[in-house]
Amino acid sequence: MAKFVPTNTSIEVGEAIAKAHGVKTESASLLKRSGSFYADVFSEVKEAFKPKFDHIKIDEFTRMQVNAFATSNYDTLGVKIDQYLDFWLMPVYQLVTMRAFYRIEGDNLAVWQDQFETALMTRFDASAYRERRHEFAYLFEDFPEAARISHHLSLASLVFVICHELAHHELDHFNQPYAQRLEYEADARGFELLQLLYQPDRIGTKLHWRPFSRSGASIFLRLLDVSDHLQVWKTGRETVRSGGTHPSSEDRFDRIMLSEQHGGQVQRDSREFWGGFGPVCDRVFDEFKQKYQKRG
Repeated sequence: MAKFVPTNTSIEVGEAIAKAHGVKTESASLLKRSGSFYADVFSEVKEAFKPKFDHIKIDEFTRMQVNAFATSNYDTLGVKIDQYLDFWLMPVYQLVTMRAFYRIEGDNLAVWQDQFETALMTRFDASAYRERRHEFAYLFEDFPEAARISHHLSLASLVFVICHELAHHELDHFNQPYAQRLEYEADARGFELLQLLYQPDRIGTKLHWRPFSRSGASIFLRLLDVSDHLQVWKTGRETVRSGGTHPSSEDRFDRIMLSEQHGGQVQRDSREFWGGFGPVCDRVFDEFKQKYQKRG
């Protein structure tokens, strides 16, 4: 895999953004997440809402796919989270952060696009990620300023996923006929829980409050949407959930962003940060669309 170096000294930009948002310098070991990391984050979320979710257990599984879901088995309620979800989030968020805060042009842009496409598509091919995971390591080693931000962003998105699954339990969705409406409801309630978690007075907890963390839900759904479309453009096959009980990532993103109650809050709380990430996601989407439409 080719490497690239930004064409200006915009490392200073990344450092300035990190300082402005209170992101402390962290060791590289912080980015080496493991099974205990998931359990710690899940416990932190439950502790924040104690005793509401005390009866719900975390159950990790390793089917090597980007997935999480709530479970109900007789008297046992739980949330299953695949570690691969986080493995996918980390390089994808790191690359988006680099694109947002560094000037990447010319040949470097072509390299970035190739790496981002590879990272996105590993969502649908776990074996490809296992084979190429080591190739993404330099992204964190050579661009630590971006890593400080992408760590917290991906963490916030993971927290949103947990909150979404907890919302299924809170809203008693297991006793209702399954429909796309339930996913919208879980998104809305999960987003509310995310907002409650990321409050300034929570500084010092494992969740590490940051002003931009409340954008975690929006960025997560937007990147799912980009990868969904890329899958269709590259292969002609719909994603697993297209046309099924789950609504499209695009629709879920639109509902979060355009809802007066939820999207407006994101814009108020994270205007500066989403103002940098939103256009980047849109630009990348258009670049991939143009690339594969030309091939067609």
